[in-house]
Amino acid sequence: MSFTEYIFFPLFLIYAAIYFVTPKKAKWFILLAGGIGFYCTYGPELLPFAIGACLVAWVGGIAIGKRYEKFDAALSPEATKEEKAKHNAKAKKGAKYILWLTVALMLLALVFVKTQSWLMPKLFGEGVIPVLVPLGISYYTMSLVAYLADTYWRKTRAEKNVFKLLTFTMFFPKLLEGPIARYQAFEKQLSDPKGFDYTAFCHGLQRMLWGYFKKLCIADRLSVFVNTVYDGYKTEYGSMLLLATVFAAFSLYCDFSGCIDIALGASESLGIKLEENFKQPFFSESAAEFWRRWHITLGTWFKDYIYMPIVINPRMLKISGSIGKKNKRAGKAFMAVIPLLIVWLLTGIWHGTGINYIIWGLYWGVLIIISTVWAPELKKLMLKVTGLLKIDPAGKGYTAFKRLRTFVLYLISRMIVLSGSIMALGVVIKRQFVAFGPWKLVDKSVYKYGLDRPNFWLGVLLIVFLVFIESKQNKGVNFREEIDKKNIVVRWAFYLFAIFFVLIFGMYGGGYDAAGFVYMNY
Repeated sequence: MSFTEYIFFPLFLIYAAIYFVTPKKAKWFILLAGGIGFYCTYGPELLPFAIGACLVAWVGGIAIGKRYEKFDAALSPEATKEEKAKHNAKAKKGAKYILWLTVALMLLALVFVKTQSWLMPKLFGEGVIPVLVPLGISYYTMSLVAYLADTYWRKTRAEKNVFKLLTFTMFFPKLLEGPIARYQAFEKQLSDPKGFDYTAFCHGLQRMLWGYFKKLCIADRLSVFVNTVYDGYKTEYGSMLLLATVFAAFSLYCDFSGCIDIALGASESLGIKLEENFKQPFFSESAAEFWRRWHITLGTWFKDYIYMPIVINPRMLKISGSIGKKNKRAGKAFMAVIPLLIVWLLTGIWHGTGINYIIWGLYWGVLIIISTVWAPELKKLMLKVTGLLKIDPAGKGYTAFKRLRTFVLYLISRMIVLSGSIMALGVVIKRQFVAFGPWKLVDKSVYKYGLDRPNFWLGVLLIVFLVFIESKQNKGVNFREEIDKKNIVVRWAFYLFAIFFVLIFGMYGGGYDAAGFVYMNY
């Protein structure tokens, strides 16, 4: 059952009512039952994957915790600092093997699932049917890996109740597309659940409605145009491909962030706060800032569990030190380049197994490496250019230019993925130069790609509306608080208008897949 199926919202309201009337000590059980029930709507045969991953993490966490408890009990209270350090190092060494084993098991399952579509036919022949992709496997696997790593680093205690860890794994709002939650923050809310809060409940429903608007009215509308244009990329004019790429940028954002808004809104209505995943990314002024605003939990996960462990690795520090003796800046650059390349290569592979995803990952990695390693030179260059052109570096015009520049870089990355292959990407880029056809944008050709005139211009107007709202949010405006200030008549008039707008102008029916989200099978 997807968030966008008609039955989901009324069922959620009933579920919320049951949750709030349930005694405080048993609320976690309702969350667990809801998660399992939601998961089973996609096929109960997929449930063992999630339960298996949870059991592996639970056993691993318990084993790590017991090892630390054993060594802590054996440590004398009068032990010196040096003795404590040696003792902890010994305990950590054994815990590290447990961590590696459990993480390896979960990651092997994840890699198999993500590569099976092309791996199994190669190993067993073309007639082999791949295993179904378990719902949200990337999200719950990465959350459980974080839980194990935090247990190993002693940032959180091992959870002794396997059902509570399973509740975290199966929490249904985050199953479809995340966010990639951390157990430490979730467990505190699980241990001390909140009762019904009218304001939080209304704010949650408002956010869900905003998510439905982005998904059904914008993302699904624009995707019709994008898919139609890119299906005929070989003979399509460059102007149409460029317009489709712009639409694809907003479509992906509204699809992904719309699902996250629904997830965070549903969770907030239940009194549980999940991590934010987007913060107006199209107002970013650099590639690095873009990825601090887009899919935030993925970025912080890679930073905490891949990037930082590489940076503080003794071997890396030794190599960097050796290089630094000859050239200090080269030593620092080495510590930036290698971890960033690894992180972005893995990010590309996480998004997909095709070569275009690897290129996509390296594309972003190279951009961020350039902006990091050559930051002083780039700053000097830009100051020189702005000085010659008499441009104020702190002015609104230059800020707008930097945002547009970042958006163009994002469009190129979308083109890499949308093309589907290196050959197709070459064709798409070539069409921008040899057959651009700007007249196609004004001769009514745009109405021949799945969207008639009203739907096309509605899509454009909704993009403008989205940008306007997010520009206000980027400046700190909180629309939910603004709505709260209105009287009850104005509030409910707004709610009813928004609900009917989504129902009337959302994309449904034959030819549209309102039930699917782009990131669901990641």
